[in-house]
Amino acid sequence: MEFECQERAEVAIVGEGLSNQGAELRIGDGPVEIPCVKLCYHQKKATLVVPSDKDLSTTTTTHRYTIIDLPQALISEILNCLDPKELGLVSCVSTCLHRLASEHHAWKGFYCERWGLPVVFGEFRLWEHEGPITSLALDMTSIFSGSWDMSVRIWDRSSFKCIKTLRHSDWVWGLAPHETSIACAAGSDVYIWDISSETPQAIIHGAHEGNTYSLARSHSGDFLFTGGEDGGIKMFEIRKHGSETNVVLISQWMPHTGPVYSLSFEFPWLVSASGDGKLALIDVRKLLKTNRRGLPK
Repeated sequence: MEFECQERAEVAIVGEGLSNQGAELRIGDGPVEIPCVKLCYHQKKATLVVPSDKDLSTTTTTHRYTIIDLPQALISEILNCLDPKELGLVSCVSTCLHRLASEHHAWKGFYCERWGLPVVFGEFRLWEHEGPITSLALDMTSIFSGSWDMSVRIWDRSSFKCIKTLRHSDWVWGLAPHETSIACAAGSDVYIWDISSETPQAIIHGAHEGNTYSLARSHSGDFLFTGGEDGGIKMFEIRKHGSETNVVLISQWMPHTGPVYSLSFEFPWLVSASGDGKLALIDVRKLLKTNRRGLPK
């Protein structure tokens, strides 16, 4: 394998009792052929030490030199002549070559030529709220934020600009978006907004005694769960009849003695977290079957 060093190197051959089968050195386009050679590299000077016939006979039977016996600086010069595919093959030979090939700049240059520089993700801060932000939610296109300034702001995920603002009459504690609507807990009330028209489709007044702290929705969006300062959990069904939206209370539980700060629903389990230091798990399967038979659509 031929390579060019970036700096000139002084090469000297040192040997004792060289015989006819000693070292052969061809300068120019031909390679250097020296059997059982010991290479010493010191900055800009490299010394090739050729053993005597006696040492040659013992060395060949005890050790065979490979590329990893070369100085790492020299190996790097060799790797610089390889393309990324060949570097990948070399990295499979040994742990030493794997480390050198992985750290080598050749594959990085190849990557930049083909795909350009990697995208650097910066930090973005969104400034619009005038009070502490208490809740966040995401969908495929938007970021939703609720605040003690009694507003819910909707941000475009591509431009990071506030595109809509939903005003409430109390501090916003929880958010639960679903497709074209979003449920917001503000004070003790729960609002269900149509996002496109920025108008409330339905309002649940006094959902809990005290603040309504947490919300969760089913994957279909038909069921809404609320958790309150009173330690209670309520389940509502959202029913749409044309342009009219009705909210019906399905069931309620009192599993906690402290405020319910968080809710999560994954059918059939509703999980709640409370200030009393406990989690509650509620299976809603039987409840859904029973109420769907008894309640009119």
